[in-house]
Amino acid sequence: MKMIINYRNKRNIDLLKMMINEENNVGVEEEILNRFGDNIAEILLHSTELELTAIKGIGPKKASQIIAFREIIRRLYEVPALENNKITSPTDVFNLVKGNLMHEEIEHFQILILDTKNKVKNIENISTGSLNSSIVHPREVFNTAIRRRAANIIAVHNHPSGDTKPSREDISITERLVKAGELVGIKLLDHIIVGNCSYLSFKEEGII
Repeated sequence: MKMIINYRNKRNIDLLKMMINEENNVGVEEEILNRFGDNIAEILLHSTELELTAIKGIGPKKASQIIAFREIIRRLYEVPALENNKITSPTDVFNLVKGNLMHEEIEHFQILILDTKNKVKNIENISTGSLNSSIVHPREVFNTAIRRRAANIIAVHNHPSGDTKPSREDISITERLVKAGELVGIKLLDHIIVGNCSYLSFKEEGII
Protein backbone atom coordinates (compact mmCIF):
# COMPACT_ATOMS: atom_id res chain seq x y z
CA MET A 1 0.00 0.00 0.00
CA LYS A 2 1.41 3.36 -1.02
CA MET A 3 2.18 5.68 1.88
CA ILE A 4 0.45 9.08 1.79
CA ILE A 5 2.97 11.89 2.24
CA ASN A 6 1.98 14.88 4.36
CA TYR A 7 3.84 17.63 2.52
CA ARG A 8 2.71 20.33 4.94
CA ASN A 9 4.74 18.72 7.71
CA LYS A 10 7.91 18.53 5.63
CA ARG A 11 10.81 20.86 6.33
CA ASN A 12 11.74 23.34 3.61
CA ILE A 13 15.00 21.51 3.02
CA ASP A 14 13.16 18.19 2.62
CA LEU A 15 10.77 19.66 0.05
CA LEU A 16 13.68 21.05 -1.95
CA LYS A 17 15.50 17.71 -1.87
CA MET A 18 12.33 16.01 -3.12
CA MET A 19 12.15 18.54 -5.94
CA ILE A 20 15.70 17.77 -7.08
CA ASN A 21 15.37 14.01 -6.44
CA GLU A 22 18.06 13.97 -3.76
CA GLU A 23 15.95 12.91 -0.76
CA ASN A 24 18.51 10.48 0.64
CA ASN A 25 21.64 12.50 -0.08
CA VAL A 26 22.97 13.96 3.17
CA GLY A 27 25.69 15.85 1.29
CA VAL A 28 23.12 17.89 -0.61
CA GLU A 29 21.35 18.90 2.61
CA GLU A 30 24.61 19.93 4.24
CA GLU A 31 25.69 22.00 1.25
CA ILE A 32 22.34 23.80 0.93
CA LEU A 33 22.19 24.57 4.65
CA ASN A 34 25.76 25.88 4.61
CA ARG A 35 25.00 28.16 1.67
CA PHE A 36 21.49 29.35 2.47
CA GLY A 37 20.50 28.13 5.93
CA ASP A 38 16.81 27.21 5.90
CA ASN A 39 15.96 30.12 3.60
CA ILE A 40 14.71 28.03 0.70
CA ALA A 41 12.92 31.08 -0.72
CA GLU A 42 16.36 32.51 -1.50
CA ILE A 43 17.08 29.50 -3.72
CA LEU A 44 13.70 29.30 -5.41
CA LEU A 45 13.03 33.00 -5.90
CA HIS A 46 16.37 34.70 -6.45
CA SER A 47 19.10 32.27 -7.51
CA THR A 48 20.38 32.40 -11.08
CA GLU A 49 20.84 29.28 -13.19
CA LEU A 50 24.59 29.50 -12.59
CA GLU A 51 24.09 29.66 -8.81
CA LEU A 52 21.67 26.75 -8.89
CA THR A 53 23.97 24.47 -10.88
CA ALA A 54 26.74 25.17 -8.35
CA ILE A 55 24.70 23.18 -5.80
CA LYS A 56 25.51 19.49 -5.73
CA GLY A 57 22.66 17.49 -7.24
CA ILE A 58 21.30 20.35 -9.38
CA GLY A 59 22.27 20.16 -13.04
CA PRO A 60 21.22 22.45 -15.92
CA LYS A 61 17.96 20.55 -16.50
CA LYS A 62 16.93 20.68 -12.84
CA ALA A 63 17.95 24.34 -12.60
CA SER A 64 15.69 25.10 -15.57
CA GLN A 65 12.82 23.28 -13.86
CA ILE A 66 13.28 25.32 -10.69
CA ILE A 67 13.35 28.58 -12.67
CA ALA A 68 10.22 27.48 -14.58
CA PHE A 69 8.54 26.74 -11.23
CA ARG A 70 9.51 30.26 -10.09
CA GLU A 71 7.88 31.75 -13.18
CA ILE A 72 4.66 29.81 -12.54
CA ILE A 73 4.53 31.17 -8.98
CA ARG A 74 5.17 34.70 -10.25
CA ARG A 75 2.29 34.41 -12.70
CA LEU A 76 -0.05 33.10 -10.03
CA TYR A 77 0.63 36.27 -8.04
CA GLU A 78 0.73 38.53 -11.08
CA VAL A 79 -1.06 41.86 -10.81
CA PRO A 80 -4.60 41.44 -12.17
CA ALA A 81 -6.09 43.80 -14.73
CA LEU A 82 -6.68 47.21 -13.18
CA GLU A 83 -10.12 47.64 -14.66
CA ASN A 84 -12.87 47.65 -12.02
CA ASN A 85 -10.39 47.28 -9.14
CA LYS A 86 -12.09 49.38 -6.51
CA ILE A 87 -10.06 49.79 -3.33
CA THR A 88 -12.14 49.20 -0.21
CA SER A 89 -9.44 47.95 2.18
CA PRO A 90 -5.66 47.58 2.59
CA THR A 91 -6.07 43.92 1.64
CA ASP A 92 -7.31 45.03 -1.79
CA VAL A 93 -4.11 47.01 -2.24
CA PHE A 94 -1.90 44.14 -1.10
CA ASN A 95 -3.62 41.68 -3.44
CA LEU A 96 -3.11 44.10 -6.31
CA VAL A 97 0.62 44.74 -5.85
CA LYS A 98 2.00 41.65 -4.10
CA GLY A 99 2.87 39.82 -7.31
CA ASN A 100 5.24 42.58 -8.38
CA LEU A 101 6.64 43.67 -5.03
CA MET A 102 6.61 40.81 -2.54
CA HIS A 103 9.92 39.18 -3.53
CA GLU A 104 11.82 42.13 -4.99
CA GLU A 105 15.42 42.41 -3.78
CA ILE A 106 15.46 46.23 -3.76
CA GLU A 107 12.91 48.77 -2.58
CA HIS A 108 10.33 50.15 -4.98
CA PHE A 109 8.07 53.06 -4.11
CA GLN A 110 4.81 53.22 -6.07
CA ILE A 111 1.52 55.06 -5.95
CA LEU A 112 -1.93 53.86 -6.90
CA ILE A 113 -3.77 56.49 -8.92
CA LEU A 114 -7.43 56.47 -7.87
CA ASP A 115 -10.52 58.12 -9.32
CA THR A 116 -13.32 59.72 -7.30
CA LYS A 117 -14.81 56.26 -6.59
CA ASN A 118 -11.41 54.89 -5.49
CA LYS A 119 -11.10 52.71 -8.56
CA VAL A 120 -7.50 52.16 -9.66
CA LYS A 121 -6.66 54.04 -12.84
CA ASN A 122 -2.97 53.22 -12.85
CA ILE A 123 0.01 52.13 -10.76
CA GLU A 124 3.02 54.43 -11.08
CA ASN A 125 6.58 53.60 -10.04
CA ILE A 126 8.03 56.68 -8.37
CA SER A 127 11.38 55.48 -7.10
CA THR A 128 13.65 52.44 -7.11
CA GLY A 129 16.20 52.31 -4.34
CA SER A 130 18.71 50.04 -2.66
CA LEU A 131 18.42 46.92 -0.54
CA ASN A 132 16.84 48.83 2.32
CA SER A 133 15.78 52.27 1.14
CA SER A 134 14.21 54.21 -1.70
CA ILE A 135 14.57 57.97 -2.05
CA VAL A 136 11.20 59.67 -2.46
CA HIS A 137 10.25 63.34 -2.58
CA PRO A 138 6.63 64.57 -2.32
CA ARG A 139 7.21 66.68 -5.43
CA GLU A 140 7.77 63.58 -7.57
CA VAL A 141 4.75 61.84 -6.08
CA PHE A 142 2.30 64.67 -6.65
CA ASN A 143 3.70 65.69 -10.03
CA THR A 144 2.77 62.20 -11.16
CA ALA A 145 -0.58 62.28 -9.34
CA ILE A 146 -1.53 65.61 -10.92
CA ARG A 147 -0.38 64.52 -14.37
CA ARG A 148 -2.49 61.35 -14.07
CA ARG A 149 -5.47 63.35 -12.75
CA ALA A 150 -5.72 61.42 -9.51
CA ALA A 151 -8.58 62.13 -7.12
CA ASN A 152 -6.80 60.22 -4.34
CA ILE A 153 -3.61 58.17 -4.06
CA ILE A 154 -2.28 55.28 -2.03
CA ALA A 155 1.46 54.91 -1.50
CA VAL A 156 3.02 51.45 -1.59
CA HIS A 157 6.56 50.25 -1.08
CA ASN A 158 8.24 46.95 -0.31
CA HIS A 159 10.75 45.92 2.33
CA PRO A 160 13.13 43.35 0.80
CA SER A 161 13.92 42.10 4.31
CA GLY A 162 10.32 40.91 4.59
CA ASP A 163 9.83 42.87 7.83
CA THR A 164 6.89 45.28 7.48
CA LYS A 165 7.77 47.42 10.50
CA PRO A 166 7.98 51.05 9.28
CA SER A 167 11.27 52.89 9.63
CA ARG A 168 11.54 56.48 10.84
CA GLU A 169 12.09 57.47 7.21
CA ASP A 170 8.90 55.64 6.20
CA ILE A 171 6.90 57.54 8.80
CA SER A 172 8.54 60.85 7.91
CA ILE A 173 7.84 60.62 4.18
CA THR A 174 4.26 59.56 4.89
CA GLU A 175 3.67 62.60 7.08
CA ARG A 176 5.14 64.84 4.37
CA LEU A 177 2.93 63.22 1.72
CA VAL A 178 -0.17 63.79 3.85
CA LYS A 179 0.66 67.50 4.22
CA ALA A 180 1.54 67.91 0.54
CA GLY A 181 -1.68 66.18 -0.46
CA GLU A 182 -3.71 68.59 1.64
CA LEU A 183 -2.08 71.50 -0.18
CA VAL A 184 -2.77 70.21 -3.70
CA GLY A 185 -6.16 68.66 -2.96
CA ILE A 186 -5.17 65.03 -3.57
CA LYS A 187 -5.60 62.92 -0.45
CA LEU A 188 -3.15 60.20 0.57
CA LEU A 189 -5.59 57.51 1.72
CA ASP A 190 -3.01 55.03 2.99
CA HIS A 191 0.58 53.87 2.80
CA ILE A 192 1.13 50.12 2.52
CA ILE A 193 4.42 48.35 3.28
CA VAL A 194 4.71 44.99 1.53
CA GLY A 195 6.75 42.22 3.16
CA ASN A 196 6.96 38.46 2.71
CA CYS A 197 3.33 37.36 2.31
CA SER A 198 2.24 40.17 4.64
CA TYR A 199 1.64 43.90 4.72
CA LEU A 200 1.32 46.85 7.08
CA SER A 201 -1.23 49.62 6.59
CA PHE A 202 -0.39 53.04 8.03
CA LYS A 203 -4.13 53.75 8.15
CA GLU A 204 -4.91 50.62 10.15
CA GLU A 205 -1.99 51.31 12.48
CA GLY A 206 -3.27 54.83 13.14
CA ILE A 207 -0.11 56.46 11.77
CA ILE A 208 -2.19 58.52 9.33
